[in-house]
Amino acid sequence: MGGFKLPDLDAGGVRVNAVSDALRAAGYGVRLVGDDFIGTRGRTVLPPFRARLVSAICHGVDALVSSRSTLAQLEAVNWSQVSAVIYYPGSAALLWRLMRICRKWRIRLVVDSTEWYDAGHVPLGRFGPFALDSEFRMRCLHARAANVICISSYLAEYYSSQGCHVVLVPPLIGTDSEPGFARRTQSDDKRSAAISLAYAGSPGRKELLREIIAGVGSARQKGIEVSFQIVGISEADLRATIGLQGSGQRLLDGVVCHGRLPRPDAMRIVAESDYTVLLRPQERFANAGFPSKVVESLSLGVPVLANSTSDIASYVRDGVDGFLLSAPTGGGLEEGIIRAAGLTWEERDRMRANAMSRARECFDFRLYAGKLDAFIASARVCA
Repeated sequence: MGGFKLPDLDAGGVRVNAVSDALRAAGYGVRLVGDDFIGTRGRTVLPPFRARLVSAICHGVDALVSSRSTLAQLEAVNWSQVSAVIYYPGSAALLWRLMRICRKWRIRLVVDSTEWYDAGHVPLGRFGPFALDSEFRMRCLHARAANVICISSYLAEYYSSQGCHVVLVPPLIGTDSEPGFARRTQSDDKRSAAISLAYAGSPGRKELLREIIAGVGSARQKGIEVSFQIVGISEADLRATIGLQGSGQRLLDGVVCHGRLPRPDAMRIVAESDYTVLLRPQERFANAGFPSKVVESLSLGVPVLANSTSDIASYVRDGVDGFLLSAPTGGGLEEGIIRAAGLTWEERDRMRANAMSRARECFDFRLYAGKLDAFIASARVCA
C-alpha cells in the first residue's frame, strides 16, 4: 500500500513505468502525475497518479495532504492537449474528482486495476473506512469509468461482466534494461548441491510465511541443504507474523532475514538465488492480483516455486521455468524443494535460461504496445 515511488522503488512504480514505456513504444507522449513524482517522458496520453494510501488511520491526515498535492498538480495540466488519462488506484475521492475533470473535458478515462484488497488486510478491518473505500471504488467507480486495464484474467472477467471496455495486461518489464547481475559461478566439481530460495517484497498478510518456513524446515529434516533468504521483513517481525514464541531458533534454521533493502540490493539477492518462492491462499485477493515478483524473478533468470493462484499457471510452466506446487502448504513446498534438489546442474542451468526466455516472451512491455494503443483508441469518453 502507499503512493507509487518512481522510478522503480515499489511495485506501483514498476507498473507505472512499464505501462508508460509500452505507451511510448506505441507513439504516445506520457506525463506522470502523482504525489511522489511529476515529470514528462516520451512523445498525448496522461497516465497520472496513484494516491497515497495509508497503513493506519493515524496517517489519514497525510493522505489528505497528499491528495491535495496531487490535485494541485492536476490544476496545472493543459487538459485540451490530453488524449486519455490512466488512473492508478488510490482513494475513491480522488477517482471521483478525476472523473469530473474527464467529463468536463470529454477525455477518455482508463483505470489500471492491479489488485482487489482483502478487507482483513487493510487498516481497521472489514468495516473500516479503507475497506469501504476500496469496495466502493472496485465495484462502482471502476465500472463507471468504463475502461479498465486488468492485471489478471480474474479482473478482466469481472469487469467484462460489468460491461466495461477491458484489456488484460500482466506485470510488464523492460527486459533490455534489467540490471545485469552476475550469477555466482563455480566449476562443476565445486558446485554445491544446496538449494537457495529467496523472497523479496512486503509480505504483509498476503504471503503464507508460516507454511514456507515449515516447508523449508521439513526439507532440511530430510537431509536437503536448503536455505531461505527474506528481503522486506526483519527476523523480529517474521517471528511475530508466524507466531513463533520463545527462541524457536531450530524452526528458523537456514532462514536469513535481511529487513528492508534498496531495490538493487534486493534484486541482487534474488538473482543470486536458485529459486524464488511464493505461497498464497486460493482467495479473491490472490486471484485478482498478479505478483510482480514472479515476473521480476523470471526476468532475472531465476525459476519460481509457487502454487497456482491468479494466472501464474498460464505463464510458469511446471518443470520448465519453475515448479507449480500442489498446494499452498509446507508439504506442497517440501515436494517442490525435493523436485528442485533432484535436478542435475545441466537441468538447473537450462531452467534458468528458460525462465529468462519466458520473461521476454510474455512480459516485455513492447509486446503490449499495440494492444494498449488499440485499447485506448477505442476507449469510451468519460460520461
